[in-house]
Amino acid sequence: MLFRAGSTAVDVTDEEIAAFNELQVIPFNRVVGQECQSPAPEEIPDCRLLREYPPHPYSYLPKDELLALSETDPVAAVMMGDKMFGAGHAKQLEMYLRAAALSEKPGPILRFDANGINMGNGNRLSLHLVAFAMGDPRADPAGWKQILEQLDPHNIKQTVATAYVEAEKMLRYMSRVQTEVTGSIQIRSLSDA
Repeated sequence: MLFRAGSTAVDVTDEEIAAFNELQVIPFNRVVGQECQSPAPEEIPDCRLLREYPPHPYSYLPKDELLALSETDPVAAVMMGDKMFGAGHAKQLEMYLRAAALSEKPGPILRFDANGINMGNGNRLSLHLVAFAMGDPRADPAGWKQILEQLDPHNIKQTVATAYVEAEKMLRYMSRVQTEVTGSIQIRSLSDA
């Protein structure tokens, strides 16, 4: 279930949803059916999925309002990150890191990776290192082997060393955000460990 978070499957179990919600900022919204309308019998029907809950109210906010809310609200930060898709990797990643720091949930970090952004395997490894430090089971070190196998064999040591440095920078950024906004030091304790 953790890997089919975007799934439209109706058969997702309550246990899978609970596991998903432990990691993610925006709760899972199960598909309960679909509604189709056809303007005329010969036309293709227009269908939409019906979900258990209505869309989050932030879904309707303009970007400037969502950006302002994202300073202190992890849900707004995730949604802003989603809206920034293609607008710039650094800004989008910043939103997901902010959401993870504010919520103390690692899900937004791997959301960036799951969006399929071509950011290089060393940077992917950095994201997985941070998510792993936060306890995300999807960031299992055994899975890093697949990432490392895609690297140029002559640059593996340098790429891994750089990934650890970048992961530490991400944790420092998240720690600063978390401490300034919430007063928590949970992320700082991860980077001190």
